[in-house]
Amino acid sequence: MSDEIRPLDESQSTKRYVTTGNLLAYSIGLAGQNMTYNYISNWLFYYLEYVRKISPKLSGVITGVSRIWDSVNDPIVGAMVDKHKFKSGDKLRPFLLLTPPVIGILSVIMFMPLNLGNTALIAIICCAYLLWDLFYSFQDVALWGMLSVSSPNSGERARVSQWVTIGAGAGSTIGSLFPTFRSAVEGAGLSTLHTFALFAVIFGLFGELISMSAHKMKENVETPETKENLFEAIFVLRHNKTLLLISAARYFKDVFNTVLPWVYFFESRELYNLGFTQIGYGNIQVIYGFLTGAVGALAMLFATKIAHKLGGMKRRLIVA
Repeated sequence: MSDEIRPLDESQSTKRYVTTGNLLAYSIGLAGQNMTYNYISNWLFYYLEYVRKISPKLSGVITGVSRIWDSVNDPIVGAMVDKHKFKSGDKLRPFLLLTPPVIGILSVIMFMPLNLGNTALIAIICCAYLLWDLFYSFQDVALWGMLSVSSPNSGERARVSQWVTIGAGAGSTIGSLFPTFRSAVEGAGLSTLHTFALFAVIFGLFGELISMSAHKMKENVETPETKENLFEAIFVLRHNKTLLLISAARYFKDVFNTVLPWVYFFESRELYNLGFTQIGYGNIQVIYGFLTGAVGALAMLFATKIAHKLGGMKRRLIVA
């Protein structure tokens, strides 16, 4: 098959490839995955330091190792997925069934209320997290890669992108409610240790099982065989200037949207006096996340119309 992209004929441009059921299942799958990601990424290292009482120095070592591992395995996993094809002819869909149960189980293992010494506990959680991150990378590449093969029709792909982004945002919003849920559960008498374990099951395992619904989306575009070996496939990314620009933008977004609120709300332990009541740092983070995310979520409802007025999805991204 030629790597050249061929223009659509009239029948392709008008044919509908993605049903409403496919779109809904795919969006729900993104919601489930982001429930898990939000819980693990926002609370694992807080759990280590403030619940398990691991020293900040050791927590920092785990954090540093995990970030380095994450940056290394992502391009490798992407290249491996790109070069592999299942017997069914699909390249991505099988990962959406195979990886979620493993990710869910590893999510629970990291928060199990085991009575162990610090060394054993750190070893178990560190190994579980590195495996979690590896399997999550396979799932994430496949899950978002489905967007590009959902339809040969660019307009239909834009619609899919719009709604799966809303689904992902909904999952993150549900995950961000953990401080509120935590207050209610601990107020009912459950210990902090067991509360974190409970929500590892709810957000981690159950969230991943929900994500399996994305498997209902079909691969409607046949992808060409890649000619590069694994090493070449990884380093060819340096020629994709648009991808590098997007990666840089996401890096700075994560610094401001994740690191700075974390430092403020969790290190300062602020209490806000509204006169009739006080709001603690956990619930403040939920309110903060809702207010800062609501504009973007609302904008996604009109993403395709905005893109049309700006001259295409690429230009909309650059403007954003």
